[in-house]
Amino acid sequence: MPELRRVVGIADGIGLSISSMAPTFTIGVGLGVTAAIVGPAMPGIWILAILPMLGIAAGLARLNARDANLGSVYHWAGVHLSPWLGFVSAWITVSGSILLLSYTIRVTGDSTLQTLASAGVVPDQLVANVPVSTVIGVLWLALLCFFAVRGVDLAARFQTVLIIVDVIAVVGICGLALLHGGGETFSLSWFNPFAISVGAIVHGVVITIYLYWGWDNSLRLNEESRRTSSAGRAAIWSLALILVVFLFAQIGFQRATTIPELVQHGATGLTFVAGRVAGRPGEFVAALALLISVLAIAQAILLATSRQTLGMSRDQVLGMVWGRIHPRWGTPAVGTLLVGGIATVICVLSAALGNLSQIITAFVTAIGMPVCLYYAIAGLAVVAAFRRERGSLTDQLVVRWLPLLSAIVLFAMAVYLFVYNWITADGFAFTATNTRFQDVVALVVLAGGIPIALARRRVAYFRRTPALEDAA
Repeated sequence: MPELRRVVGIADGIGLSISSMAPTFTIGVGLGVTAAIVGPAMPGIWILAILPMLGIAAGLARLNARDANLGSVYHWAGVHLSPWLGFVSAWITVSGSILLLSYTIRVTGDSTLQTLASAGVVPDQLVANVPVSTVIGVLWLALLCFFAVRGVDLAARFQTVLIIVDVIAVVGICGLALLHGGGETFSLSWFNPFAISVGAIVHGVVITIYLYWGWDNSLRLNEESRRTSSAGRAAIWSLALILVVFLFAQIGFQRATTIPELVQHGATGLTFVAGRVAGRPGEFVAALALLISVLAIAQAILLATSRQTLGMSRDQVLGMVWGRIHPRWGTPAVGTLLVGGIATVICVLSAALGNLSQIITAFVTAIGMPVCLYYAIAGLAVVAAFRRERGSLTDQLVVRWLPLLSAIVLFAMAVYLFVYNWITADGFAFTATNTRFQDVVALVVLAGGIPIALARRRVAYFRRTPALEDAA
């Protein structure tokens, strides 16, 4: 049977992980979502949200060095906690990633039209055309599927180029915004998340954790990494670098716009700011940077999700079709195409939920809760794997106390937001703005795979006992 090739270096892993967090996409679209909830305290919320991520990342890096497996959290939770928790973590990853990819298709199409409109190639009215933007997004996705199937080394190089251009563009725009001013007056209170209500803190942190989601994608390429330690180091470096970029961008945005303006422009925040500080050329650069960013995140999703489904297929948790390796290019080709195809169907159906900005807000909130549970499971898997560890105090912090504390905090926040969403809604409605609908989407992401698990419960994966051996 064809094997995966070890061609991914630490720079490639960093590029793939940062691409998964999509700096320009997150800045251009995500800041409007968080601003509506936490106001000017966004920098403080980003710092607060990264703390449990760092606690879990350090532990996962240690665990990856000991037991590299492309299933990553799915494999580790299944071995050290319970195969059912391992399956839940994998299902959250797969279903949540496909939902993310589904609205990324629309954003890709919109960004393409926005770039062309800014250059004067197409009329501005065409930007809002849903069928045209959807078709363009699907064509882009087909090209990205080709790169992903053709080989992870080619895809990683393409991804690295995208992320370098992406970061340079967004740093340039936000630097101009910082110098331009005209928005909020800078205040150290921006870095104090505790100046807002508890509900706003929790909601803001859950959404921000979702926006951080993807820093661990390098771990899913650990069997294709040249060195075992590269994947874990890439994950930690990705988190550190992206925090710097996000804080710089947020301060720039808040200096150039008011919070009400940022909330109002939502999904077009980056082009709005760029147009304010640099006119029409700035809008073109911003639209092009956003297009590059969504292309990068779409490809990162294809790469990581197809590896996740490959790992599940190897354990017979998913059908064998998901595990077919291309005989020439050594990639999970069929799984990649299936992920892209399912996302396309969801993209077309979700058009009935509302406009793109409403869909993004709903999915960010809905997927954010299961993502918190996913990282909580990851933290507990580290604790279980190293439960007999007798190293130094630093070792104890890295593989036991920090992952455990992070897991508890993440689980509590997910439950709190779910209950808060449910009790504050007047009823259920099949619309993106209904918080009970968002809770239902979260439940589907979390529990939708149960029928598959029950159907496959007799395979060896579900019948094994968690490992009891000491950590090495």
